[in-house]
Amino acid sequence: MTYRHFFVIVALLLSITASSQVVSSITVDKDSTGIGEEIMIFYKLTFPFEGNLLSLDMSEVDSMYSLVSTNPQSDTINTGYFAEIELTDIDDHSAIPVNPSLIVSTGGAKKVYTDTLSAVIWDFGVFSLPHPRPIFSDPVSFAPDIVRLESPRIRVYPPALTSPIDTNQVILPIVPIIKEGRSIEDYLWLFLVIGGFVLASLVAWIVSKKKRSTREKVVIKAKRPGHVIALEKLNELEKEKLWQAGRIKEYQSRLTHIIREYLENRFNIQALESTTDEIIMALRQNALDKDNEQTLVEILQIADLVKFAKAKPPVDIHAAFLKKAEAFVDCTKETAQEFHNETSENG
Repeated sequence: MTYRHFFVIVALLLSITASSQVVSSITVDKDSTGIGEEIMIFYKLTFPFEGNLLSLDMSEVDSMYSLVSTNPQSDTINTGYFAEIELTDIDDHSAIPVNPSLIVSTGGAKKVYTDTLSAVIWDFGVFSLPHPRPIFSDPVSFAPDIVRLESPRIRVYPPALTSPIDTNQVILPIVPIIKEGRSIEDYLWLFLVIGGFVLASLVAWIVSKKKRSTREKVVIKAKRPGHVIALEKLNELEKEKLWQAGRIKEYQSRLTHIIREYLENRFNIQALESTTDEIIMALRQNALDKDNEQTLVEILQIADLVKFAKAKPPVDIHAAFLKKAEAFVDCTKETAQEFHNETSENG
């Protein structure tokens, strides 16, 4: 074998090894923050095309070790000091589901997954943020080498106007409580209660008198089905062409508001003020099928990424998600008999 053949074989082996590697990259939006302040974590994973990524394991963030001393009077690292970190809207750090729509192909033998997570650290110090561990569908036959790029370091400082506690000072003795005599201010609550009762009685008397004196007929406006209202608003949103004009955040906010309003009208849940996870848990009690549940999760998660993480999804996803929203409303709308029964019970 000649040297030329030897180098060709080595190059082929290196290319095969590189194609089977998984490269993990993690960055943050700022390198210092205060306790309780939100930080954004940007995660990118490049892996072979044949890999099927299922979830991420970020349980290692629960044991981020402080890289510097947490005691201002000491130059040594405190033994066993770990940071308490909370990933926003994620209860189980060991199994973070992967959104398939965030996985794109590079056109070759690789696929790239990018995601944005938000977190809050509740201890001060300097911490090295660990990489998530990717979980693939077939870990036995698909066991790639994982290359983790440098982990970002985050400095967490205590709240302003606070100073370290000096534990060397002498504890003063406990002194007896000094009792003061009662004054009219001690009975102020009683006057407020009596005044409130008198005011409420006066308002009730006025309202009752007004009802007795009026003979106007009350016209009850017929209730319209929730899916009819939602489809009309989705049609209006499509005509406004907001995302075509670059108003993507406003478009996604309007889209999710319409869907959340429809969920409140259709399933009688508090969807406008709830998180995506809380909405899904409430809908599962209403026997929502898996396909419609997955469609709803995709619509709400993409909108959250656009509004809070300032993500820029593909251009064609806006029109597609509007159609998905219309299909979701049409598939989950109440029947004529259900609507009749509901209006009969309410009126």
